[in-house]
Amino acid sequence: MDWQEEQMEERKLPGFEEVEVAPLPPSDLKGSLELDSTNDRYLPVPVGEAGENLDSIADLSLRELIALVRYANFSDRERQPSRIYVGLTFVGMSAFLLTLLLLSIVTLHPEWGGVGGLRHYWYQYIAFVSFGVSGMMMLGREAMRPPFEAPECNPEENP
Repeated sequence: MDWQEEQMEERKLPGFEEVEVAPLPPSDLKGSLELDSTNDRYLPVPVGEAGENLDSIADLSLRELIALVRYANFSDRERQPSRIYVGLTFVGMSAFLLTLLLLSIVTLHPEWGGVGGLRHYWYQYIAFVSFGVSGMMMLGREAMRPPFEAPECNPEENP
């Protein structure tokens, strides 16, 4: 069997006409888009005029901020809620990421099964579990701290 290339005729699709596109006339917008030297309010401010001392101002404000917020200024009692929130955040994110990992294993690789897929993603599993364990350690440390002594209130002194 010999294969012969068939010549196809060029056909025009019905309903479409060939239209010649005329070039657009020159636009009058060009003149209105050019910058007018008399109207400078739309031009950016040169950096040399406004930003001469930005570095020194930023350095000064950073020093003032550090002077205002000193770590030693806060008592241990004032820092306790933030430590508890960080521990709870670690535990919650760990639980969320472990759930997401198991869900993705079951969804993307149903043949592996839930726990069987951890063999393939054990790096992520160990990282997420370690994240949760560190959060539990933070919470445990806060739970083992001695309770704060409340200042004694004497009703005779403060009626």
